[in-house]
Amino acid sequence: MTEREQNISQNLRLYFEKNNLSGKILIVDDFPADIADLMETSASISYWHTRFHSEHLASPMPAVDQYDCVLIRLPRSHEYFDYV
Repeated sequence: MTEREQNISQNLRLYFEKNNLSGKILIVDDFPADIADLMETSASISYWHTRFHSEHLASPMPAVDQYDCVLIRLPRSHEYFDYV
């Protein structure tokens, strides 16, 4: 795990300790693979991968549903931010 991934995981762990997430959750792209373990929740988790990766396909839009919470890591690119 890189230093960047460790920092993300540590920040997420702190956030999840203070905020009990429940319901339907959408996770967008760039998060550590162990995010579901960090959350320790029984929430229904869906993923929207906007980029192809060897472990998953990409899709142009997330699954159509109503979500109680959406986790998005702010991208550096303004164009990508507008897309998401």
